[in-house]
Amino acid sequence: LVYSFIGGSKYLSVGPTSIVALMTLHALSWFEFPPERLLAYAGGLALITGFLYVLFAVFKLKFIDYIISHSVLKGFCIAAGLIIIFMQIGPLLGIKDLGSHNFIKGILVLYEKLELTHMPSLVIGVSSLGFLILLKVIRKGLIGGVLLVITGTILSKYMDFQSMGVEVLGHIPEKLPHFIVPRPF
Repeated sequence: LVYSFIGGSKYLSVGPTSIVALMTLHALSWFEFPPERLLAYAGGLALITGFLYVLFAVFKLKFIDYIISHSVLKGFCIAAGLIIIFMQIGPLLGIKDLGSHNFIKGILVLYEKLELTHMPSLVIGVSSLGFLILLKVIRKGLIGGVLLVITGTILSKYMDFQSMGVEVLGHIPEKLPHFIVPRPF
């Protein structure tokens, strides 16, 4: 939420967060965890990662960071970006279950299911992207993401997107889930 009010800063980036989320999903998808425990295991993975960061700092292991070349890191970030974009195309077109985490196979499945495009979802998605781009062109410091969420919420309520077949978020719990320590496998 704070980022939305100071977003667009050249000193602050949310890109790596998306990459970390993608890597977490990939790491946890290898195991058959019950869905209700997945969040706890993601939290456990975050704690382990934080502990490793502390160890790296204590033992001054920053030199390991220099072993990985800039080109490899750039390639990794670009590939992660492409995967994130691909994961958003299905919801943008209103196509459910593309059924593949494999990028190339997923593109082929998307091509086969293209005729299943849900037009109201596509119109809302493309309009939202246009809205964000327009706000960025008109005024660079404007908090476009927050305005889009507020506008989308109001439009969804009064135009009843759900009755049009557009997938909406639905009920949002009022409280955070209880803290639990992840159990070993």
